[in-house]
Amino acid sequence: MRLSCTIIFTAVFLVISCSRPNAPESINQAEEPLQASYNIALLSWDGGQKEADAAERLIKRYRSAADGGVLLFVSGPEKSGARPKSFGEAAMSLAKNDRVRAIVFCPGPAGTSDAVAKIKAMYPSMLCYVAMPREDPLPIQASGADLIISFAPGTVTDEYALCAGLGEYAKTVVDGLAGKDILVALVNEIKEYSMEKNIKARHYLDPESMVYSKNHIELYYGGD
Repeated sequence: MRLSCTIIFTAVFLVISCSRPNAPESINQAEEPLQASYNIALLSWDGGQKEADAAERLIKRYRSAADGGVLLFVSGPEKSGARPKSFGEAAMSLAKNDRVRAIVFCPGPAGTSDAVAKIKAMYPSMLCYVAMPREDPLPIQASGADLIISFAPGTVTDEYALCAGLGEYAKTVVDGLAGKDILVALVNEIKEYSMEKNIKARHYLDPESMVYSKNHIELYYGGD
């Protein structure tokens, strides 16, 4: 009798075990993806397909803010009334967002220096990075921008490389991982992305006052 009960119990246990859903291979599989604690904003006002492609690359790495990830991509201008109608309005809207820690302007349209100055006046800790400024870089330097990357006159631009590299650099700084060689690493990453393999970089030198500036990198082809 005892043997029969043992056999029956074993059979029932096996049936229950077989009908139970497979357990996850790891604890992480059973959990929802963690919500990012901050956002990096990529503002592409008057940008094109390459800027959108760069945003897509960053989204693949860090996920979109809409899905709980890091990258908040805003493009414009928008004709719809649902989005900001001006570049300055869009920039300030991002600065007011409590989750945004850094804004990458890619490209930096006319009015970038004014937008950065206003943001820095109201939110001094907001990191502002500018790729491909379309106005004189000197006022942008004076506005308090944390880093500007531009191309020397006559150089073929690579918007994809600049936007992706600068977005990743911004995340590195926010994460507190930026070291003294981080700018060299950034340029190397841009070189890796770029279709042109001879891209180089130099720090911008103010031609008027000859004051060495640490917040502007100029990219060019060839030379020392």
